[in-house]
Amino acid sequence: MATRAFAVLGLICGIASVVLVILYIVLEKLRNQLIYIIDVALCFITAGCILLSILIYESEVNNLSSGWALSVIALLLFNAAGALFFKEIGSIKVDAT
Repeated sequence: MATRAFAVLGLICGIASVVLVILYIVLEKLRNQLIYIIDVALCFITAGCILLSILIYESEVNNLSSGWALSVIALLLFNAAGALFFKEIGSIKVDAT
């Protein structure tokens, strides 16, 4: 039950992160540093939820399936995305107006 809960939280945060990136790219009004910082936080929260679901699943099940491997890949990708977004925060220009 806890595995599903953390997996669903990770899914929700992951979808929110992707939506924010798309909105950041498409809408010029949302191109500010706050949206970018929220997206970085969502990436790391997603990775944390996926990590917790992986650890809980490992403790409950002896044989791991391909779904577990895909979760590990998702964890690594969200960590990489969060790190790359975090690196780019300094290069965002903030308008004074």
